[in-house]
Amino acid sequence: MGGVERVVHELAKEQTKNGHRVHVFSQHQQIGKLGRETFEYEGVSYTKLPRLTFPILASHYATCFRPNVVHLNSYLCAKSFKNWRRAPVLRHIHDVYGSNSELYFGLGVGMMTPTLERITVDGFESYLVPSESTSRKLRGILSRRKRIWIVPNGVDTQVFRPQPSGELRRRICASDKSKIIGFVGRIAIGKGALDAYIASAPSLRRYDARLVYLGSSETVVSSGQASAARLIRKYASRDGLLSKVAFILNPPDAVLARAYSDMDLLVLPSMSEGFGLAAVEAAACGTPCLAYDSGSLPEVIVDKVTGLIVKQGDLHALATHIERFASGDLSKEAFAENCIKRGSSYDWKVLAGRVDEIYSTLQSA
Repeated sequence: MGGVERVVHELAKEQTKNGHRVHVFSQHQQIGKLGRETFEYEGVSYTKLPRLTFPILASHYATCFRPNVVHLNSYLCAKSFKNWRRAPVLRHIHDVYGSNSELYFGLGVGMMTPTLERITVDGFESYLVPSESTSRKLRGILSRRKRIWIVPNGVDTQVFRPQPSGELRRRICASDKSKIIGFVGRIAIGKGALDAYIASAPSLRRYDARLVYLGSSETVVSSGQASAARLIRKYASRDGLLSKVAFILNPPDAVLARAYSDMDLLVLPSMSEGFGLAAVEAAACGTPCLAYDSGSLPEVIVDKVTGLIVKQGDLHALATHIERFASGDLSKEAFAENCIKRGSSYDWKVLAGRVDEIYSTLQSA
């Protein structure tokens, strides 16, 4: 479950607990899969629709559902809901890529060029974003001034909490003394997955350290992002470091939370971040994050308090800080207490309540 999918699910889960009738319409991951699939996951009702017809069918099924509010996260069906008058539409923008499109999507021709992005984003009356950074970028592409609410993404602090178990160490054959550098998220070029390897490689050579990727190995078809997994394996094999790099694909939340707790450092050198959910999840588990100063990451990570921030693209600075952790010059323990406090302030229960207030405002308008 990627960052956007996790936000959608966690919000829906809290709203369902609060007595709301919530139904999530989304698309099958496999492009050729046909038919409709309806199921329930953790109390949330889902309907999965074929990817090719999703933009049309989503509007049809939403009409049948007769909602009080449509919370729209999809770019693909944005056009179908621009002039929807059956209920208020809250357009949720998780990030604005703009000129970073080429870097983030890692393709010769960006899948989300600034022009296409403006077409799929503009035209709504109400917006929800996760950070001040995303709000500023969004205002830069809207044709008219619209209402934008800012509600950060959250974490389930009952799941994401300090719980070192040694499970991750055993799984990747690391000793109790090994330093574990983690990367969590889509294993894609734009998410900084390749930068994480390049910056970690010197420390993997010199110290008893491991680099572990936890997430999904993306393809252009599945997410519009170029995968980094093949290149990472190729470079690690070339460098003789393949035994020090591990991949754990699509871990469930309970496994991910224990993995965060076992890490010494999370590395998040993303080219663009509308929020940076992995940094908050790691903090809630007591683990600091090293990240680029991209998008909202400096809002989420308090530099030198809950992690470290370096200039976007500065691989030397990234590698230097990773080495400080790998060598023992810096320790996770120096950040842990502040991380836990920071993470606990992003509890979904509180944040979902703020979204409910926005729904009420939209309905009464």
